[in-house]
Amino acid sequence: MIMTDETKKVPVINKDRLWSDLQEVGKIGFQEGRGVNRPALSDADVTAKNWLINRMQAAGLEIRVDAATNVI
Repeated sequence: MIMTDETKKVPVINKDRLWSDLQEVGKIGFQEGRGVNRPALSDADVTAKNWLINRMQAAGLEIRVDAATNVI
């Protein structure tokens, strides 16, 4: 298939919202002087994944969580 302007779907990224979201999720599991620490299945990991699921739902996206708890 030849891509034309009509068939190309280029996502538009809101850089201010992206930065705000990164700052917000970065607070989950943050440890002063050590950075972010969210070991798998920890409270911080579960909280961050729930945060992501809520953001994805708000955007109207379809969400799956696999057997390893990856949010897709």
